[in-house]
Amino acid sequence: MKKYLIELFIIALLFCLAGCELDSMASRSKKASETADMDSLRNEVKRLGTELTLLKEQMDRFTQEQQDSLDAVKAAAARMDEGAKALKTSVDAKIAASEDRQNKMIKALDTKIDSAIKEVMAVLGKIKTGSASAGTGASSGTEKGFYHTVAEGESPWSIAQKYKSEYGASAQDILDANNMKSGDSIRPGQKLFIPVKK
Repeated sequence: MKKYLIELFIIALLFCLAGCELDSMASRSKKASETADMDSLRNEVKRLGTELTLLKEQMDRFTQEQQDSLDAVKAAAARMDEGAKALKTSVDAKIAASEDRQNKMIKALDTKIDSAIKEVMAVLGKIKTGSASAGTGASSGTEKGFYHTVAEGESPWSIAQKYKSEYGASAQDILDANNMKSGDSIRPGQKLFIPVKK
């Protein structure tokens, strides 16, 4: 019986030692597992840090590219604005020059037209000859001149003033050319011969 108790005690002791060893092994295994987990976590954190650094570098590059693009657009817009201003200045100058040329041409043309009208009037005055009609008692057909149709309110004197500077006829010349005396009346529609003295 004693031997049996001793054997039981030994067996119990062995079980106890085995259990302690198992606990120790389990503890070591758990510790190793936790260490492995910590190492894995550190590696993961390190990997994420590397990726974050790369992402930050990419973001910095993207931001710089965006800023460069914006600066290029602003510079292009400034150049376009300067070009538009220069073009407007050039167009305005050309328009002003063109208007100036047109005004000069119009003035020159007006001068030519006035000169041509005067020449035509002078020629007409020179080629119109003849005697006055029977009712007017005009002078002989050898005198150079032309006929004037009397308007309302006109007199030999006012008619002479109209033509004197160009043709040199006085009021008395007009009266003589039409066989009239001073004080004779004239009527609207009547034709008077205007002698050309120049």
